[in-house]
This record gives sequence, structure tokens and C-alpha cells, in this order.
Amino acid sequence: MGNRVCFLVAEHPFLDARIFKKEAKSLVQKGYDVTIIVPRRKGFLFDIDGTLMKDRFLEVSFMHEGVRILTYDPPTGKQQPARQLSYLRTGKVDPLPGPLIKLAVKHEADLYHAHEFASCYDAIMTKRILSLKGKDTRLIYDSHELVPDPKERMSQTVRGKLEEIRAHMFKEVDIVITVSASIQQTYQRINRNVPIEVLFNSPFLSPYDQKARVGNSPLVLGYVGRMEEHKGSLAKLIQILDYGNQSIDLRAKIIGGQTEVNTMELPHHLRDKVDIVGWLPYTNVAQALTGVDIGWIEINTNNSLNRMYSMPNKFFSYLERGIPPLVNQSRDMKTFIQKYKCGFVVKEDATPLDFANALIQLNDDWKEVSETGKRARKVMEDWFSWEHMEQKLFAIYDRLLKSGKR
Repeated sequence: MGNRVCFLVAEHPFLDARIFKKEAKSLVQKGYDVTIIVPRRKGFLFDIDGTLMKDRFLEVSFMHEGVRILTYDPPTGKQQPARQLSYLRTGKVDPLPGPLIKLAVKHEADLYHAHEFASCYDAIMTKRILSLKGKDTRLIYDSHELVPDPKERMSQTVRGKLEEIRAHMFKEVDIVITVSASIQQTYQRINRNVPIEVLFNSPFLSPYDQKARVGNSPLVLGYVGRMEEHKGSLAKLIQILDYGNQSIDLRAKIIGGQTEVNTMELPHHLRDKVDIVGWLPYTNVAQALTGVDIGWIEINTNNSLNRMYSMPNKFFSYLERGIPPLVNQSRDMKTFIQKYKCGFVVKEDATPLDFANALIQLNDDWKEVSETGKRARKVMEDWFSWEHMEQKLFAIYDRLLKSGKR
């Protein structure tokens, strides 16, 4: 078996698409010995939709698809930034390590891969403890989002402490992986000595055959993921369908949504216009997108640079299926679409009427939609599918573990 790799997780479900389905399984197939240490809620692991897994994965430790899973009950108290900052400043070991640190130290991995701001602190403490024991380790911080978000509402005191914690952590990690070019650029301004790499949340390629649109068939708008007020609001989707159906036959397919979303929530006159698939395993999303013509992404960028900088899973899921995304002006998605001509952009503060008008226009120019979809698929085939991303991941691991250099 190859080098021992340990993923440290403080908040995500263990079946998270990026953590488990992509990174961990890719590394196992490459020959690494991969362990993920993940939190429980109320004594149970939790699924990607947040529901507790009360009928499966009940063991404290187990193997799943070649990956060793170790579980723990997180502390009940809140994190104390001032306390963490004091240990980061002094270079000392936290004398009261939490359960994640204890399990990580016991595992004695060659490389620790932290998936949140909180678990990065635990990884640094783990690295320090093992160093005192004579064990040399490498450390990756996989920053799925910008923390702290400069636009997020919080006290200036707390923000200042979090920013200082981040600055100190960046001095001790060997590399930072993140999910968009804008977050990469932000981090490079903070510390130009630590390498910052981008690994997009893109899927593996699945067999693909673009189907021609038949006659005057309905235009199907797809949505993947959780529906929330600040991203993919169900209320806004209903308005888009209302406006759009005044001119064209517009339908929607929701893959995910909210646990409480069902057809009874929809206005009676739209119930036959919406297909609610619900939550699916990540590997089933590509098949579920069959029949979707355009992928909807609506993000409220107020009070969040993370949403402005986001390159979400759904964006790449649409592209992989040859489905042009229709987005409002999230900076990174807009830049990507403009560069590769693989989707459509409306204004940043687009209303449901703006989205509906864009869909009506696209319905009348199906050749443009079709050609844009072909470019969407090709950009994934040529550069951005997970097959390409995992090669970058392998190169990072190889560089850290074999050469011992950044």
C-alpha cells in the first residue's frame, strides 16, 4: 500500500462529492492508503442533504469503497478564535486537543488534507504533535470557500482574529487548494510564499450524445442542488415559469431542491410543468439531467464574496452534459462563460422576468443554444473534467510526498 493519507473533516458529510467521490476515490485508485476522519451528528453520520443515517454506516470505523472512515463526536462548545490564535502565534501545541486532533495524531499519516478552516487548525496541531515525536508530515488546506468572507456579517474583532488565524495557518501548510481563480488570487495576496492551486468541482465525464431538439418541444430549465433564498430560490423559479409560459412552453426539472419541496408547494397551474427528482447520489446526477436544455444558476451576491467567486458543482455538471448554464453575474462563472462561450449571462441583479425573457429569446434561437452546448461539453472534455483535475491532484501529492518540496 502507498503513502498514508488522512483527510480531516470538521463540517462536511463523508459522502461529499468533492471529498469522497472525487478526491478520496481518485487517490485510492492511484494507490494511496486513504482515511477520512468525519464528524457525527447526534451519534450518526449525515447524508449530503443533511439527514441522519440512522440505518447505515453505524460503526465507529469502517471501510467504504476502498476508503477507511473514522468517525467522531465533535465538541459541543463553539470554537474560540482567541485561544486558537494564541497557540498559532507561539508555535506551541494546543494542550486540550479535540477528538479530531486525537484521531489524526493516532493515525500518523504521511500527509494530512484538511477540508475546512476549522480542520486546518486541527491539522496544524496534528503536524506539530507528530513533529515532536519525530514524524515528518505534509499538510494541504483544501479551502472550499473563502474564510473569512469579507462581506459576511460579523464583528470586526472576530473578523480580525480569523484573518490573523488564516495568515498564521498559511505559514504552516505546504499548499492550499481552492475552487476558483478569484479565491486563489485573494489568497496569493495574503501569502505569496505558499503555493495556491485551483481544483474545480467538476465531474467525471460520462458517455454523451447530444440529442437534437424535436419540433416545438418544451424548453426545459434544469436546476441541481439545494434551493435557498440566496441561491436558486423556489419562489423565483415559480415566477420565471409564470412569466415564461405566457410566451413559450417552459418547464423545469429540479434535482435536489429542499427536503420539503413537493408538487403540492407549486401553484396548481404549474404542477404539470415541474419535474421534482429530489436528492440523488452524485453519480446519478448526469443521467438525471437527461432532457434538460438549459441549466439555471441564480446567486444573490449581496453580503457574500463566496457567492460572487463561486464555481459550483452544478455549473460543471451542466457543462459536462452539454447543457449551457444561464447565470447572473457571479464573477468567476461570467468570466469562464465569456472565455469559452459555453453559456449565457444575465445581469447581476436579474429579476425572474429578466431570466424569463432570456429563456424566451433562447427558445427562439435554438441553433445558438445547441452550438453553445457543444462548446460546453468540449471545454470539459479538453480541460476541466475531473479526469483533468485529478491529474493536478496527483501532481500535488507526488510533489509533496516524493520530493518533500512545495
